[in-house]
Amino acid sequence: MKMHAAGEKNVPLTDRVYFEVFFPKGHKVRSKPYHFSKLWTVGRAIDSTAIIEKLPNQNNRLTEKKLLFFHASTLKALHLSDSFETLLNSKLLNEAEALVLEYVPPSCDALAEDYHYEEI
Repeated sequence: MKMHAAGEKNVPLTDRVYFEVFFPKGHKVRSKPYHFSKLWTVGRAIDSTAIIEKLPNQNNRLTEKKLLFFHASTLKALHLSDSFETLLNSKLLNEAEALVLEYVPPSCDALAEDYHYEEI
């Protein structure tokens, strides 16, 4: 995973945390390993991924669909202000787990139980 992970090259190796990222349905690639800085917030990682993958990101507009990360096993949204270091230390997330990046309405805090992120 580490050898093939996408992400910003300026993140020091010692700060990198790795995840398998599943992209929004309809994206040209279904998933890809990614690295982020453990010091980054989830929101910062979403912004970075959106830029690299050329995904529209309107998270700064209140009425638009939000691009959020969801924990693949629980389908619950990760809080934008939480850092990866905090999530990992509190065991809410483990390195190398799958994260689902998806567009959802502004008030959404979880994906539907029948959501299948593995499907294109």
